[in-house]
Amino acid sequence: FLAQRATILEAMDRPDEALAEAERARALPPDLGTGQEAFAIRMVCKEELLLGRYREAAELCERSAALGDWWVDHMWLAATYAQLGDTGRAHAEAATMIRLKPDITIAKLEANHVGNPASLARVEAQMYSGLRKAGVPER
Repeated sequence: FLAQRATILEAMDRPDEALAEAERARALPPDLGTGQEAFAIRMVCKEELLLGRYREAAELCERSAALGDWWVDHMWLAATYAQLGDTGRAHAEAATMIRLKPDITIAKLEANHVGNPASLARVEAQMYSGLRKAGVPER
């Protein structure tokens, strides 16, 4: 539940609160069987990226990507590495993302964005701009 709350807070452009909720979910003991551990670390990764804390985001997004081969993890890593200026790793992660989700474009991501205008502006500034630098197609 905490990790889902983080998603809602992010859509409301309350990233600090979203990060706090995701951190709380991540801190729950794994033996509780909540099934939120992986989702929580992914949310923390994403919130750090959206807050412009790229070094912290990179560490967490790398951990998130190690949990499985989900295209979204590679998307966040591509954007994070690009924002850090690590072009080689950004392009490699973008290539992995596109291999896993061949039809993905920035336009499709934007079309599926849920949130208020301020949330969209934050996602544009931190994630979409990073994905453009990483070579993700616009359309």
